[in-house]
Amino acid sequence: SDILKNQHGLLNVVTADAQTALRTPPFSKIPFLAYYFDGCGGQSGPIISMVEAIFDSQRPKVHKKIAIGFTLTGADPSGRSLFDREQDVLRSVFRAARGNGYNMVHVGDDPTRFLRHGRESRKLHEEILSTWVMLEQNTR
Repeated sequence: SDILKNQHGLLNVVTADAQTALRTPPFSKIPFLAYYFDGCGGQSGPIISMVEAIFDSQRPKVHKKIAIGFTLTGADPSGRSLFDREQDVLRSVFRAARGNGYNMVHVGDDPTRFLRHGRESRKLHEEILSTWVMLEQNTR
């Protein structure tokens, strides 16, 4: 990362996993509107850790809506189904969202609201599953 920073002057270059980068300046101070976590290793655990990092007590929480997307693949060595691992991640997002005053809406549940074309979208292609949720600040 130092080579890229020195060569290009890029302040947004870091060599770390997402859960570490989100807890370390400068990223720990940036209130992102959207997160996308690529779980090409297929395991849900690293993505759950990344989700937990979003809601770290040191991170700013200023947005009324936050989009979270993630990908899982069939590469998980445990052999658990993609859908079971997806549920692991979704449950962790739900718990973190609720604990921080957000409601969770699955983008695929309301395609006319969230997808520009208004049609259903496939989230599974071969052995790759992609899921998006929208967190909306609870106004009650």
